[in-house]
Amino acid sequence: MIRIFSILLLTIMIASCASMPKELAEIQLIGSDSTLVIDCKKLGQINTDTRGGPFDFDFVAEREFRRIALEKYGADSAVITSRTALPVGHIILQGTALKCYP
Repeated sequence: MIRIFSILLLTIMIASCASMPKELAEIQLIGSDSTLVIDCKKLGQINTDTRGGPFDFDFVAEREFRRIALEKYGADSAVITSRTALPVGHIILQGTALKCYP
């Protein structure tokens, strides 16, 4: 019974992650401690406040973060400097949009 439930849960999680548009998937998320950030031009601050479903709240938050980086700043990369996970899938992300590639 547990095995069937685990397989079902895994299938739902994989299916929920398959819906990111290609242009958003191309926005590279760089770790805040990465040395790649040094050579990038900082375009502006990004703040998101999202609430996802029971399994995809991190995916929803990162997708919104990437969308703002692309649409507002035309960024090719972004760095998340703060991630706050609140109850019921509520995620707050803060960071910076970057232009790292010519």
